[in-house]
Amino acid sequence: MKNIEKIKSIILSILVGISLVLTYFQWIYQPSNGVIAPDELIGSVEIAEEHKAGEVIVPTQVLFHRSGVTYGTGNIGKITEMYENIKEWNFSETTDITSLMQGDNVLNLVHGNGSVEFIFDDNVPLQLFSRIQGFSEKYVPNGNFDRIVLDMGNFDGNNLPVYFITYFADERRIYETNASGAAVKEFQTNYYQIPQGFPVYTYYDVDETHRIYYPVNENNEVRMYSYKFVSDYVDTNLFRDALFSKPNNVSKRFVTGGEEYNDGLSLMSVNYFSNTLSYVDPANEPDSTISIPDLHQRGIDFINEHKGWTDQFIYDSWSPFENKVSFRLYHQGYPVYNEKGQTTIDIVWGDEGIYQYNRPYFALKSHLRLEHETAEANLPPGDFVIEKLLQQLDAKNLQALRLGYKFVQDSQNPVITLEPTWFYKHAGNWLSITFDDQGGEKRGLE
Repeated sequence: MKNIEKIKSIILSILVGISLVLTYFQWIYQPSNGVIAPDELIGSVEIAEEHKAGEVIVPTQVLFHRSGVTYGTGNIGKITEMYENIKEWNFSETTDITSLMQGDNVLNLVHGNGSVEFIFDDNVPLQLFSRIQGFSEKYVPNGNFDRIVLDMGNFDGNNLPVYFITYFADERRIYETNASGAAVKEFQTNYYQIPQGFPVYTYYDVDETHRIYYPVNENNEVRMYSYKFVSDYVDTNLFRDALFSKPNNVSKRFVTGGEEYNDGLSLMSVNYFSNTLSYVDPANEPDSTISIPDLHQRGIDFINEHKGWTDQFIYDSWSPFENKVSFRLYHQGYPVYNEKGQTTIDIVWGDEGIYQYNRPYFALKSHLRLEHETAEANLPPGDFVIEKLLQQLDAKNLQALRLGYKFVQDSQNPVITLEPTWFYKHAGNWLSITFDDQGGEKRGLE
């Protein structure tokens, strides 16, 4: 009996000792208190999906100039299929030929018979493109481009002349290379020689050296529908855990129309009305020391570290002077626009890490779509739209015209509506143009 009691006493002492040790380590444990770098921010938080740069940095319009006719599409699904083929090409050394190409030579190179244009929404660093393509950066100059031009008219069956051009830049640059490989021939056979049912495009000359293309009648390309969704949201606590280095030290308080998370250094604000959040770390004020090619990749890597791609987002814009890069929401192959920041992920990079991170916290693809609220939209043809725009706009600043969805949220119930709408890019900003029943237009900043 005494032995049993002695054994119990020993076991109890051991358990008490273990408890004291665990308690001690719990008291003294503190997460790392170093600089908040992206790889330290995230931990094991997984919100949705991650994407490679090649899935996010993609063109948003493709134009085929064949036999005096231009065909094209703005559907990101169709574009991505063609762009995947280009990723298999082999590229030679890239050289700057800007001084050799001026005026009409540029228009003929870009829009001439036999050319194919892959157009991006903003500039892309050549060195980032080289990493996506997997060819050596030592053959690539430190430049940018906003479209890739394929000179199919001079394809000899082995080598295809390819040009990277900053078309709308204040100082236009043109870079030349050659592409080779079996995939180039496949592109010629499967895409260039077959119109793919794409609609005919026409153009408007903005000035002597710039031209924009738009579909003669967009309804020939695809039937666009308006959609309604019942709102579904990502738990904002997941973003708290992803963005703060010490989530357990973060205080939360409710404010009018939302909530705030604060650790004494950084602040995350949640807006219930717009279903957006904004994270700011004041210690990381932006500067201009980050090399330009890294900004896009850093932004993508940052989102990947917490698997923050809640829907399909495509590269939208880049402001190197602000160290800012933005990605836009897409649905059914088309861009979605809204003036409240509900359809873009915006990242501003600072000296030691993220300075500002603005984004929506809903996920369209996980929403319940109201099938009975789906309706086909009747939109005017492109010629009619451009005619109306030119009556009121400074044409020299017109950069693009395309279809997309306008994001509308009902403040009285959790319903999101996507309305097919014409959008135009003017002086770097995307705006919508809608028409009332009498044919008049209404314009607004998006």
